[in-house]
Amino acid sequence: MSSTELHLPVDQPLTFRLVSEDVLHGFYIPAFRLKQDVIPGRAINFNLTPTRIGRYRLRDSQFSGTWFAANQADVVVDSQEDYQAWLAANQVPLNWESRNR
Repeated sequence: MSSTELHLPVDQPLTFRLVSEDVLHGFYIPAFRLKQDVIPGRAINFNLTPTRIGRYRLRDSQFSGTWFAANQADVVVDSQEDYQAWLAANQVPLNWESRNR
């Protein structure tokens, strides 16, 4: 399953595991005032707690070649109720990955 949006619950601490398989990238959400370089060959744990409900933009802050401008997505910070509803509406069966290889 893939998505062009990253949904997050408001006021919940989160940890992301950032990994680049090719070149230097930058995990950058300007409205959150957060930026983390993502270095090839290194896994980086990145912590954040979204505090305001809304729609924000996630960008790659490092020029990384031809498709650099396409490295963007919306970050949607939801209330707890809206986040649970989004999860329920977008459930992936537990065996989805093994069926779609």
